[in-house]
Amino acid sequence: MQHCLHGFFYFKSCVTVKVIFLNYYIRAVLIGFLMTILAQCHNANAYPADMPNALVLNEWKFHFAGTDSSLVYAATSDISSFKDVKLPHTFPRTSENSPPPQGVGWYICDIEIPQILSKDVFIDFGGVCLRAKVFVDGVLAGESSLAYLPFRVDITSFLHGKTRVRIAVCVDNRLLPQQIPDRNARGWWLYGGLIREVCLKLESRHRIDKAEIRTFYRATDTFDLQIKLAPAQLPWDSVSVSIKDTGMHTLFHSSMTGIDTVLRTGPVHSWTPDSPYQYKITLVPFSMGVPGDTLRLRRGFCQLTAQKSRLYLNNKPYFLRGIGRHDVLDDKGPLLLREDRLKDLLDLKQLGVNFLRIAHFPQHGDIYDLCDSLGILVMDEIPAWKTASDFLSSPSGKRFGIDYADAMVEAHGNHTCVCLWSIGNQFGSFRKSVAEFVKSVSHEIKKNDMSRLVTFCSFYYIWDKAFSYVDIISINEYFGWELASLDMLGGMLDDIHKDWPDKPVMVSELGAQSKPGLRNSTPKLAGAIKSMLTKDISEDHQALYIRSHIDTIWTRRAYVDGMIVWSYSDYMTYMNKSRTPDMPKGLNCCGIVTCERKKKLSYFVVQDRYNYLKEQWKIEQDSAEPSHKRFK
Repeated sequence: MQHCLHGFFYFKSCVTVKVIFLNYYIRAVLIGFLMTILAQCHNANAYPADMPNALVLNEWKFHFAGTDSSLVYAATSDISSFKDVKLPHTFPRTSENSPPPQGVGWYICDIEIPQILSKDVFIDFGGVCLRAKVFVDGVLAGESSLAYLPFRVDITSFLHGKTRVRIAVCVDNRLLPQQIPDRNARGWWLYGGLIREVCLKLESRHRIDKAEIRTFYRATDTFDLQIKLAPAQLPWDSVSVSIKDTGMHTLFHSSMTGIDTVLRTGPVHSWTPDSPYQYKITLVPFSMGVPGDTLRLRRGFCQLTAQKSRLYLNNKPYFLRGIGRHDVLDDKGPLLLREDRLKDLLDLKQLGVNFLRIAHFPQHGDIYDLCDSLGILVMDEIPAWKTASDFLSSPSGKRFGIDYADAMVEAHGNHTCVCLWSIGNQFGSFRKSVAEFVKSVSHEIKKNDMSRLVTFCSFYYIWDKAFSYVDIISINEYFGWELASLDMLGGMLDDIHKDWPDKPVMVSELGAQSKPGLRNSTPKLAGAIKSMLTKDISEDHQALYIRSHIDTIWTRRAYVDGMIVWSYSDYMTYMNKSRTPDMPKGLNCCGIVTCERKKKLSYFVVQDRYNYLKEQWKIEQDSAEPSHKRFK
């Protein structure tokens, strides 16, 4: 009878969704137009990318060497076997449905260097999959083992007396047992290659090498702005600090003489997903009155904090309506254009999403820029996806996690949208030794960024040993799909809250798979045994499943502070689980849209419920008398 009622309310909701969708369509056109202008304005101002001494290196020669790990191509003059490619680029697949090849790829680019003695010369990489070594005329100049993160190679010392050099980059996307991600990382396709842009930059030696900007809420419309700077080779006497609003009116102007300062700013326009207001921060180093290179940043004033079992955004109770998203699109893989990413993020806004879980590794810089501008909070994540416990528990595993966390915070810590750092996903945190890994990495993140919260995504519920080391307890749950049943979910959440009453709880994954176009007029939620044996992969079941889980989680909003639907789009994985007939092996169909962005029934359910939750939360907070009854 209960399942029949669920089915009745679901089909009733489908009719309601169609009416609501017409209302949202008009709003979507207007909001989408405004958001597009906003994002394009952000790109036109190009903070901080519009550097006058920069050259994007698009055209390269490429050769896939397979399992050949020798460095013979680092200094080769014979590149007849190489093909012309443009960046970003991925290792070519042998067929449409075959996964990307695993192995070594070589990229070669000849560049001309102007002789400017007062400049340092760098090559900035937006990110590689998975590791890279960079050679200048056959000599190793730098390397990175931190997959997907941006890195920089200083080639200044290799250029003496030269006007032309050859850059060779060796990219290896083979999974190794002693790295993150390791050989357990089967949850997404590893598109090897120079998957993001590469840029040559000439910079003055009188510059700010690194700036860390953090904001701390202090009172209504008042924040502390923490600025930490690292000089280049030449030290400065002082640094001019200017903060201006979008109308170029000066909010603050002063100078700092050290490398670390805290400025009390106010009144300011706070940044929220509903009002993503950003200020322009300009930093200019001075030495004996002579200015160095200007560093320009955009930054909003925002802070997500945890007080006992409640999350607060700028000191107001806040509920996260989230979704996970892989940065891939149909046959493009990760080679999306900025316009593709903008379209996805605008769609998330229409869904009522205010929170994006980066899945499962740091993504292209456009994502963070656009989330800053559009108003979407972000959880950034170390790609420790089911990483082996033995490695995480070892000194080298802890060191790797700490190094990755340092680089991730440095790369994205100045983005307003980032509110939460995730240490990884579904590793063996039921072990005390892995809990020590979480402790070490969490401590390192807090050392570099006290303004944000730390979590990891657990699959071990009340048996997890690492919850004491994070700010938010994040739970992946597939009750009624992979195990258990929906009626057990509420009790599980209650038990976690009972054990950890002073920590907020978030459901970091909920979802079920569906085959696009497959329908079932009588979908039913599975019981504890059936969920492990058979799967209803119809769009109707997925929609019913997601709606029912959102309902159940919402009833626990006294201590559950958010949920994340998994996921926005279907995507390819290496998973060896058996799939249903007529579905490509490895295709994860948890998306509410297909790989090509065709909407499934569950899309409209998420849109309906998330926008309802948004309005309901506002009503409850305005009245300060939240009702914890299940909504109709």
